[in-house]
Amino acid sequence: MRDPSPSSRDALDRKLIQEILRINRHLPRRRKTLDELLREERPHVVNRDGTRHYFRREELELLAELLPKYLHGRLKLPILIELGYSGTAIVRGRAEVRVVCEILGEEWKFGQERVELNYLDVRKVRRRLPTTTQYMFSTEPLRRADRVAREG
Repeated sequence: MRDPSPSSRDALDRKLIQEILRINRHLPRRRKTLDELLREERPHVVNRDGTRHYFRREELELLAELLPKYLHGRLKLPILIELGYSGTAIVRGRAEVRVVCEILGEEWKFGQERVELNYLDVRKVRRRLPTTTQYMFSTEPLRRADRVAREG
């Protein structure tokens, strides 16, 4: 069996990216900060598909306890857990990573902007924060491969 041509590979990658973006319609149009959500009577975000995602107040209060006050305006919710091809999940953002490290009882390094999670870690985080975390399917590996091929 021969390798697909570069143009058919590009077309397949574009189709996969479109499908992943379609799958991610449940994600918010705009994430809100912890500060914003704590001030709302019914804390929520509007998703790309037009539905609303509501947050449990108890989770928001737990996050407020875990983080110093100055980070309440920086923590964007929901925390996105990126699922990709590598078998690990990734959380990005200083405040978001700090929350995940606190939940897992792991050391947080000042300025750390990314943390990789295995399946068991993801389960722990999702059990503690079911409404303030969401899964996101990542297109980054496809886009990175496309850049490498073009720069070749």
